[in-house]
Amino acid sequence: MSLFQPVTGAQAFLKAGIYGFEGAGKSMTAALLAIGLHQHAKLTKPVAYFDTETGSDYLRELFELAGIELVAIKTHALS
Repeated sequence: MSLFQPVTGAQAFLKAGIYGFEGAGKSMTAALLAIGLHQHAKLTKPVAYFDTETGSDYLRELFELAGIELVAIKTHALS
């Protein structure tokens, strides 16, 4: 059995962690990345945002301008 396998058409999803100080642009970077990937993959489903610091409030307009629905969970708990 080879280490290499044929490439399939399975779709992968991005799981990313973005680290930085307050005001460094973490939420904006994540939003622009999500919008770009959503448009590139020609997706129709909404983008989900796990919001622990109410960042989704000011990103809403960015997603509206892109024509992408943004859904969020607002919580301080990670579990």
